[in-house]
Amino acid sequence: MRAIVLLLALAMLPVAAASSLSADVWPQGSVDIRVSLTTNTVGKDTISIPAPEPQFVSVHDDQRTLRFAVLSDGVVVRPGRSEDQYPLELRYQTAALTTKDGMWTLRLPLGSLSAPAGAIVAFPKGAMLHDYDGEPVVYTEDGRIHLGWRFEDAVPEAVTVSYTTGPPARALDAPALAIAAAAVALLTIFTRRAYDHHIRKRSSGQKAMLDALEQHERTVMDALLGEKKELTQAHLSKVTGLSKASVSRMVKRLSEKGMVTSARMGSATLVGVSREFRKR
Repeated sequence: MRAIVLLLALAMLPVAAASSLSADVWPQGSVDIRVSLTTNTVGKDTISIPAPEPQFVSVHDDQRTLRFAVLSDGVVVRPGRSEDQYPLELRYQTAALTTKDGMWTLRLPLGSLSAPAGAIVAFPKGAMLHDYDGEPVVYTEDGRIHLGWRFEDAVPEAVTVSYTTGPPARALDAPALAIAAAAVALLTIFTRRAYDHHIRKRSSGQKAMLDALEQHERTVMDALLGEKKELTQAHLSKVTGLSKASVSRMVKRLSEKGMVTSARMGSATLVGVSREFRKR
């Protein structure tokens, strides 16, 4: 069946020039997306790929994992080499769907793809399609509806699909609300204990360095350690509540202390916890 799916959506595309997007839509309103493409990186320091509110991002070429910066509407990637047919794959998750009166609307950006190209979207079990762009192939696999587009000459900026996932959930009665409230309370306690345990696990060397920091320096470090990934200075400003100028100063101080690294990615500065600090 998988071979039939690929044949319907992407078959006969030249392998060296094919680009594609596949998306898995889940009932809770999140989407796992994979974008595969080839692009010209000659003379380019960075590549911008449109992606709505991306989370849990990973990017790699045919040889290595690549460095990137996450923006609200896309991902800025630093290519590993310069060539006219550079292969690239981006994976991310997004919750950038809109819903109204039980109707979900999904808009997938395709601007990074070049023809010939294909796109496949898999919807949750029980979903019912109401409207969609273009003339895709509609088929069912493993009890889930799929849409498959094939673009021979030109790729649109985006495709939009509207669907429902069944009747709205009924309101909870009083006993159910009490059980839900108790579950939330227990989850809060568990989460707090897990966080405290994580803090206690930090080595004495890391703790000593963190305790010696000024308040704003510690705020920036806590944000980086909490996210467990590299962040742009603009995003650090957003999550810490500090001004961009303050974040820039804190990053410079922390870099001088060997606790963080920073690198320019186009117009953005990417900041992460240094290996030296993690080894302490």
